[in-house]
Amino acid sequence: MACTFDPASGKIGKARQFKHTPDRLHRFIDGLRGPGLELQVCYEASSCGFVIYRQLAAMGVACAVIAPKSIPRRAGDRIKTDRRDAEKLATMYAGGLLESVRVPDKELEQVRVT
Repeated sequence: MACTFDPASGKIGKARQFKHTPDRLHRFIDGLRGPGLELQVCYEASSCGFVIYRQLAAMGVACAVIAPKSIPRRAGDRIKTDRRDAEKLATMYAGGLLESVRVPDKELEQVRVT
């Protein structure tokens, strides 16, 4: 699930879900590019590693991998959907309220995986 956020207007754009393949990610990013726009992307760190980070970096897109512990969870907020999570992440990232993790180089990541 991906969601856009416009810091100038404070508005969340349309959330989109797409199968994660390099081609689909590239098409999604290309659809967001425009004159004078600086894309910044974030996603929540998971056990999937840093493939998305590296794909975005190869496209010249700034990306932050967010530490899950830095994302506040409200007590009693049990309704969890990918769309809500994406919107929350986009809004909080734009506000500078999240902490990113250090992305290891490929060699170090391989050592950690094995």
